[in-house]
Amino acid sequence: MKKKRHRFSGTAAFSLSEVTIAMGIVAVLMLPALAMLAGGGSMEALSRDRETVSRIARMVVSSARVGETGDHYRIDFPGGGTFPVDLPGRGGMKTAYLLFDEKGLFLGEIEQAGYETGVDPAGGGFHLVRLHFSAHETKAGLYEWDLSVEHAAAAPREVRHAELFQTRLTDP
Repeated sequence: MKKKRHRFSGTAAFSLSEVTIAMGIVAVLMLPALAMLAGGGSMEALSRDRETVSRIARMVVSSARVGETGDHYRIDFPGGGTFPVDLPGRGGMKTAYLLFDEKGLFLGEIEQAGYETGVDPAGGGFHLVRLHFSAHETKAGLYEWDLSVEHAAAAPREVRHAELFQTRLTDP
């Protein structure tokens, strides 16, 4: 008995040119979707960083209390650590630099040089806070605080991302 051979017609498979065109169409349609996914991840990271920065600013301002002697403020940070705020005289200015970790916990005060050039990341510092106090020239007892929160702390000042907050306090 003779075996029957089945002949396949030309329509039973895709040609190489059809496969190439289909892959090109899929690639063109997938590029915007992939770009949108990549942008969403960076926006999520930016949102998380901004939330931490806002939390640090709120914590610094809301933790300011009158000092024991009544002539200065002190900032008592949650989780430990206290920073004394010696206020300037009428028309004067003072600046302090503080270091926080990635989650917003206070690590300590740093020098201006460390603020300008960046700090060693091995210490865990991620956010730098610049507190600039200025006493009002005409209204005694009124102080303006410029609070700048920047990250990443290891980077030089020129390339850091910064958020600026302003508030006012009166004599303790």
